Amino acid sequence: MNSVAKMSLDGAVIIPRELRERLQLEAGVEFDVIEQSGQVILKQRPSQKKAVRRQGFPKLERSDILARLPKYDGPPLTLADIDSAIDQEMRARWQQKHSS
Repeated sequence: MNSVAKMSLDGAVIIPRELRERLQLEAGVEFDVIEQSGQVILKQRPSQKKAVRRQGFPKLERSDILARLPKYDGPPLTLADIDSAIDQEMRARWQQKHSS
């Protein structure tokens, strides 16, 4: 694909939308800027997301995450119980913050 792009006063060049979409380029993508034989070449740098995947981090499943959470051994809680506990904690934090 050949197209024309114009450089702004601050040096910004807009890559045409069709090319950005086809190459799945998003805002913040970094490029190496290479000068070669009097021409400017942009070479996309590997994204951090791809680099993290290449480092071999295992994909976490829901069961892996749940297994790491502490177990609750108490009686079943109702929504009213949960709301009451949240309300009490919010009041305690508000009082602590505003008691000075």
